[in-house]
Amino acid sequence: MKHFELFYIAGNPETRSKVTSDSANPMTKKKAIEAAERLSGNGWRCWVVNARTNERVFESGTEITYQGKSVSEFKSAKKKLIDNAVGFNEYENITTWDELQKAACFEHEQASFRASQLDEVVNAASYAVEDN
Repeated sequence: MKHFELFYIAGNPETRSKVTSDSANPMTKKKAIEAAERLSGNGWRCWVVNARTNERVFESGTEITYQGKSVSEFKSAKKKLIDNAVGFNEYENITTWDELQKAACFEHEQASFRASQLDEVVNAASYAVEDN
């Protein structure tokens, strides 16, 4: 499906700010990300957006850094998510802060639910111990 759009800022990210919409838009997700990866090799800020959801599905390292989030911070946060996630997932495929945030929120909600279930077990066990 061709509903992905590539945007970029050509040149030095410190001195340039004009956002360009790629002339081939809309594209398939694969083609848009391949093109973005080529542009990111030039050190340009670039990102790919799902035009239907307005969600970024790819950000270049330069874009991540420009947004104030270093690549090492992203990798660290992603590792922490993967290390603390429960069950099967595809979190290793996460490439954007937006995807990372959604996955972390999901895991947090699930952890809160599991904690509340365990609270019930603790309370039941506490009453059982007191009765003996």
